Amino acid sequence: MERRKFLKKSSALVGLPYVATPHNPSFVKKNSNQINWKAVSKEFSYDNKYVNLNSGSAGVISKTTLNFLNQCSQEMGYTSPYQGWDAWQPLIKQNKQQLADLVGVNKDEIALVRNTTEAINLLLQGYPFKANDAIVAANHDYPYVLNTLEQLSKNKNTQTNIISIDWQSCTKATLIEQYKNSLTKNTKLLVLTYIPHSVGLILPVKEITAIAHQNGTEVLLDAAHAFAHIPHNLKELNCDYYATSLHKWLSAPYGNGLLYIKKDKVEKIEPVISSYKNEKDSMQKFEHLGTRAFQNIAAIQPALDFLLKIGLERKLKRLQTLTKYWINRLPEIKNAQLMSNIHAFNFGGMACFKIKDRSSKKIVETLMKEYKIIAKSTGLPNGDSAIRISTNVFILEKHLDQLVDALKEIAG
Repeated sequence: MERRKFLKKSSALVGLPYVATPHNPSFVKKNSNQINWKAVSKEFSYDNKYVNLNSGSAGVISKTTLNFLNQCSQEMGYTSPYQGWDAWQPLIKQNKQQLADLVGVNKDEIALVRNTTEAINLLLQGYPFKANDAIVAANHDYPYVLNTLEQLSKNKNTQTNIISIDWQSCTKATLIEQYKNSLTKNTKLLVLTYIPHSVGLILPVKEITAIAHQNGTEVLLDAAHAFAHIPHNLKELNCDYYATSLHKWLSAPYGNGLLYIKKDKVEKIEPVISSYKNEKDSMQKFEHLGTRAFQNIAAIQPALDFLLKIGLERKLKRLQTLTKYWINRLPEIKNAQLMSNIHAFNFGGMACFKIKDRSSKKIVETLMKEYKIIAKSTGLPNGDSAIRISTNVFILEKHLDQLVDALKEIAG
């Protein structure tokens, strides 16, 4: 009897369609096209215990997304991973189509992986480098990327040229020129970060990519902080490869990332884990990662719905408003210095500062321990450290007031 009840319950769960839960309100104000940001914030507020100002590491999962994720996890527990995977295929294909649409590419040019680091490693480790091929990167690129390049130099005898950027003095023009001067006839690949994780500034990707292509160099775009943060179209940017995570600015469940490869370049990138012979020109060869948390992939859907309901243009404008809000209050904090040059570059929801002669790491620890504010201590390319603040749509001005008041006390 108990077994029959279990089978009946599990069969009802398989293929469970996504239905928005009742606590998913309308965010558009009546008689206007404006977003009610307080209503948006409530969709993410569980107990108001913490203020998460570190979406650069991971966003907060909305109530709707978490509810659906829990339903999918329950379904996986009742049956088996691959029954869930098979049942969710229509939803997962829809997710993939919407993800592709957001960056202006075809669905068959992307693979769903687990994060940016994995996507970049799949690309770099599978790239047909030869001995003495040169790769250009920068000291503001993500450490895990630089680590992989170091491994490649040992294993494949590639040459890595790391350029150094002075963010306090450079402009878009000098930045572009510095990348241009780093290219040689042997440079096969340029690793370019769209929004560096430390300073949060938006690089002129289209211009740099065009210069690289004139040199015969392909471009890998690290967009960990760009997807669902700033509008961009990969066909317009014309990068050859693209990697991003979905748990940061999209606030999708952990374990979701995206790899894009131009259609005519898919075949030359070898899968480093496993694939079938008939998939040499298919992005599916990068998705054979073994049994994984398939429920996380299905639960991308409500996070996408949430973003599309708000609109990416409106989201960026809101994040810029929040960033300017706390930066304008920075002079109230003793010895505080903005380290992100927002006057020379575009920016979104992320910037950093430091307090002179104070440990950024200790300040971040104090913010968490005594004020329940989550921030990020980040290393700067010049060897200094700073405090990175990354807002998201669930942050309100009152949360930034809490940050400033806490920092005023900490700074004395």
